[in-house]
Amino acid sequence: MKHLYLYPISGLYNELYNPNPNEIKNALHIQDNCIKPNGLFWYEIFNSKNLTELIEQLELYSKSKVELLPQFMAILSNKQKFINNVQKAIIEVCDQGQSFQSLFKNIETLNIAIELYNTFSCSEIKLSLQDGYLCEDQNYQIINDTCLIKKYNPYLDIINKHIIPAILEQNPNIVFLMGKISCFSISIAKLLKIKKPQIKICLSRHSSEYYSLSKISNYLLMNDLLFSDIDYVILEQFRNTEKLLINAIEQNQNVKLVPNLIYKEHDNTAVQTATCSNYDCNYCDYTLRSSNEYEFVINPSEIADVCFAPYSKCYWNKCTFCGINQKYSHNYKELEYEEYIKVADNLVNKLPQIKYFWFIDEALTITQLLAIASSFIKSGKKIFWQARTRIDARLLSKELIGILKESGLIELRLGLESASYSVLRKMNKFDESFSLDLVKKIIDKYSQNNISIHFPIIVGFPGETDYDRKLTYDFLTEIKAKYPLVTFNINILNLDVSSTLFKKWYSFEINSVILPCNPKYFIGNIAKYTSSVLPQIDLEKERNDFMRNQLYPWYPTYSITKPVVFYRLSESSRNTLTLKSREQTKRKQRQSTLFTLDPEIVFYHFNDSFLVYNFTTHHYMRCNKSMVRIIAKFKTPQNIQKLKTSLKSLCYSSKDVEVFLNRLIEYGYIVSSTN
Repeated sequence: MKHLYLYPISGLYNELYNPNPNEIKNALHIQDNCIKPNGLFWYEIFNSKNLTELIEQLELYSKSKVELLPQFMAILSNKQKFINNVQKAIIEVCDQGQSFQSLFKNIETLNIAIELYNTFSCSEIKLSLQDGYLCEDQNYQIINDTCLIKKYNPYLDIINKHIIPAILEQNPNIVFLMGKISCFSISIAKLLKIKKPQIKICLSRHSSEYYSLSKISNYLLMNDLLFSDIDYVILEQFRNTEKLLINAIEQNQNVKLVPNLIYKEHDNTAVQTATCSNYDCNYCDYTLRSSNEYEFVINPSEIADVCFAPYSKCYWNKCTFCGINQKYSHNYKELEYEEYIKVADNLVNKLPQIKYFWFIDEALTITQLLAIASSFIKSGKKIFWQARTRIDARLLSKELIGILKESGLIELRLGLESASYSVLRKMNKFDESFSLDLVKKIIDKYSQNNISIHFPIIVGFPGETDYDRKLTYDFLTEIKAKYPLVTFNINILNLDVSSTLFKKWYSFEINSVILPCNPKYFIGNIAKYTSSVLPQIDLEKERNDFMRNQLYPWYPTYSITKPVVFYRLSESSRNTLTLKSREQTKRKQRQSTLFTLDPEIVFYHFNDSFLVYNFTTHHYMRCNKSMVRIIAKFKTPQNIQKLKTSLKSLCYSSKDVEVFLNRLIEYGYIVSSTN
């Protein structure tokens, strides 16, 4: 029986989880029973011909009296430079060793191209660098009714032209549609059933950190529309689940024996099979990135995402907002320290080329951390790694810290979520022994040992006040000022339908919970809610402003890529690990007063003003002719001190001159000519 895996079209490089410029080609990537169309899709978006056509539309639009986005003005000022920058960004964004500023430069360049596409393409559905087209993804009834209509599913062109013919050429008996249910996957299921009615379709490998069909299995069992197109849904993926299903179909056995499965009987009723009880506790799962021929500072192939204990759940499992454990259907048991050592030793032996390990486990125990660290030390390799665990007084053990440091631990992620005791109690985040003093002690000890502490934060919890958030922001500001290695990210609460917060919403300061559709057709994981105490403030703007100020002081205020999105992409690409692993070198004091114009500077004249845009930093400013003349002087190296003197003699105030030239330096418009 021939099987085929079809991967989804989603964000560029699957939201930078697997950055590989080799896959951005004008042909489908087909290998080892897998079809991956993402590279072809993004090639068609970013190729020079498409960009040129979009810029032609922009030129026509610019003749109207409507003011353009500054980024669009920059494109028109030097069209070929922009096209070249996009082509370079597709490659350079994959370098795991680039600075945050360089990563931002590339992400922002690509997002400007997407903004151009969204403004001037024919598609009515918005495109996103992170997710691809933002089609319907919550209401299956809408997906069912619209997925074969191009207006609502802009993937149809690439599906009909490339993907369906490629699948039919492979002639599989069963196709595994990977990832979340979407307009993309369901349209393929429907078209295949028309072309080849006997083909079997299975949804698989949809689970991520915050999403899983396991959480909504009770809704899926009612979804008659879903099972008119889909034969099987694998709820929780174990190593051999897909193989068991293939064997059962091939041997004409009852698929009821395959665990963690929803399937339709001959009468079209949906049935859920038993939970898997036979799995390997010593199994360690990992995902490798593809190698490529580019000379990067750090190649993606040097990094592995590791789930050290795939069948272990978060050992706390009491947070009211969290539904992560609910995506698991199995029971599990903890292993002894010696067994974890064997798992870690096996991991190191299997991956001799890997230098960077990113552990995706929700919360490794102290025993697991110690076993991993001990194994890494024993290997004698230079390893850098990151892991998540819970805030625990045992983390202050001098012996533990020493072992973690020696092993190459770079970052420890601790879910603080809030610095308000009131909110933490509602979250049921910690036991009574918790205190912010304990958190500060952990930060201090680990910072002394060059280990960064990272805090995921949640704002917008039901009942949270402005004062509660201020406590959190003040705490983060204080520790960031004292301990530069500390980092954080801020999430706005999502109401997970498998969480205690959703199931017992009446016990919290929530008036009602709302699903976006009839529950039988709901395929999401997040519900909305109403509350009389919701903050009367734009939390999205607030968290972006705070992250910009505290984490990225160099970040442009009016960029297309928001700081929260930039953090997420830098984490997805694992640059938050690789950059922390590199020695932080202090900026050299300027030895010369000679400065020259950054080669990525462009000028755009509109009305009586000029826009000066820097494609390196994506800062821009509006100027008059006098200011442009000053900037233009830097086309040849200028002595700053002499220039200040000459400008003062031309009746500019000394303060204005000082402020303006300092701004040119700070935002990278001019750079040291000795660099």
